[in-house]
This record gives sequence, structure tokens and C-alpha cells, in this order.
Amino acid sequence: MKNVLKKAISGILALSMAAAMMVSTAIPAQAATKKVIPVKVSYNGKNWENDSKLWAHSQSDCVITPGDKTYKLTNTLSINYQVYIPKTVLQKNGSAIDLNTSLNVMDSTKDWNWLGSIEGKYSISVVNEKGKYGIYAWNNETEKMVSAKDTAKLVTLKKDGDYVIATVKNAALKSEMETGDGKSKKIDTKTPRHLNATVRLCGVNTKVKATLYIDNVVVTSGQKKIFSINCSDKNMLYFYYMNGSSKEKVVQPVTYSNTLLKLTKTSATIKTGKTVSINAKATPAEKITYKSSNEKVAKVSSKGIVTGVNAGKAAITVTTNGVSKNFSVTVTK
Repeated sequence: MKNVLKKAISGILALSMAAAMMVSTAIPAQAATKKVIPVKVSYNGKNWENDSKLWAHSQSDCVITPGDKTYKLTNTLSINYQVYIPKTVLQKNGSAIDLNTSLNVMDSTKDWNWLGSIEGKYSISVVNEKGKYGIYAWNNETEKMVSAKDTAKLVTLKKDGDYVIATVKNAALKSEMETGDGKSKKIDTKTPRHLNATVRLCGVNTKVKATLYIDNVVVTSGQKKIFSINCSDKNMLYFYYMNGSSKEKVVQPVTYSNTLLKLTKTSATIKTGKTVSINAKATPAEKITYKSSNEKVAKVSSKGIVTGVNAGKAAITVTTNGVSKNFSVTVTK
């Protein structure tokens, strides 16, 4: 799998002749009750050429377990899912997020003994190409780029506020199950098994800490749904591994906001010696920093309380989640 990922990303970034589908359409703001699965990432800024183990150093694996039910498998499995990518993760030209999936198969006992994994047939990359977003797909079985036409059927991108949402539809899984040590076997279609789905989020040429979101994971066989996530189902279990760590982080669904930093007001007028508070909200919740452009006019505390010093104007830069916004202050006598 590691070699396949390396070839996939190298091919995606190296083959400029492959056409990219550029994003031009914005989607409406999501409903306030939209629940998604948060996955933290910490990317190291490297690529496959200077880090052959990027999968272990710059990747988070989100695992979704649909309760204690068992399911029968088929030889024609596909997976659907959405990944919400902050634009701050793809700021640099050539930066990319690689998306891969697998279906983990366990026995039907209470111990959930691992039997193998059914890997995704495709590796998908969302790439910053001089400020525009391109989509590429790599066939892990044929080890060839997928045509632009077929890639467009497989994945689409849409902008939503501070995010780019990648929607993957009917991405086929392989027809064999990998059992470890380079071995594989036919998929058992008769015996019900415990299952969980993994979505891998690998950062290439991007050095950032951020939170990505996953939603609408559905495993199908033809037109038949095998299982799907339901963020309101308390029997569902969500956790992720970061950068090759064996330590899992269990998470709960959160309400999605398409704004990383929101200011209730962006300006204020105060008199010298008086104060005003900047009402800022970070989503996801992270530390917010404040900096004045002119402390001789206005000072600001670590909690966003602005104090007028002398008459004049100053800009308070508010920063969190990799984005900054300005709060303008006018101080009068």
C-alpha cells in the first residue's frame, strides 16, 4: 500500500498533461445542525520525493465503525464520502491532500479479530495549482492516471466559505482482501463480518496543523447500501490515528461551520482610556491571538480587550486557525 501511495502522488504531481477540473461553483451555507466528523491533521510540508514514509509522517486515518452489527460482503464494493478541507491547508502552490480509503474486515466474534482489509481502487488528490484547485485520480490496480472524464465522474469539488468540499462517489474497492505480509485472498461473500471504513488524509507539500471533516460515508454494493454513517446514532464509533501513531483518538460529531474565524463587529470608535472587546469566534475552537498595528493609539490584551491610548486609528489583527481578520479602531479624545 505504501508503494502504491507513493506512485499515486508522484504520478499525480508529476504528470502535468493530465487535465484538472477547476472549481468555480460555490455551494450554499450548510444548515446550522449539520454534523460532521472532525479529524485533526499535522502535515510536515514534505512530498514523496523527500519523505518516502509520508504516509506515516503526514497523514491522519479516520476510522468509522457502524456499531456491533455484522454485514455480508460482495465482490463489487464501492465507497462514497465527503471531505471538508480548509483552504488554509492548500495555500501553497503545489500543495495537495491525498484521499484514500479501505474497508477493514473483522470476524463476527466479540473480539473483533482482524481478518484483512479491502483497499480502495483509487487514490485521489486535491491540488493547489496556482490558486485554483485541480482534481486527479490514480488507479492503484493498473498504476495509471485516470482520465479527466472519468475523474470528473468519480470526484467533484465545491467551495463553501473557508472550505473546499471534495465529494467522492462510487469509488470502487478492490475485489480481493489483503491479509498482511503482502498476501491477499478472495472476499468471503457468505459469512457476515464486522466492518469499519477508513478514510486516509495525507498532506503533500503543505506544512500546517488543522482540522478536516468527514461526512456522508456510505459503503455500497451496486445500488444496495451495506452501511452508512449516521452522526445521530450513538452506536457509531469514530476515531483517528495521526502520523503513524498506534494511539487512537476517539471523537464525537460536531456542528459544521464554513467560517474558521468570525468577528461579530469589525470596527469600533472609543475615547482615550476607554475599552472595547473584540467578539471573535474560532471554529474549530483554537487559541485566538490579537496584535495592534499601533500601540501608541490602541493596545489590545490577549483576551481581545482594546484600550484607547491616544487619538488616531489602529488595526487589530485577529488570528486563529491559519486565518487573520482586521478589527479597525478609531480613538478620539
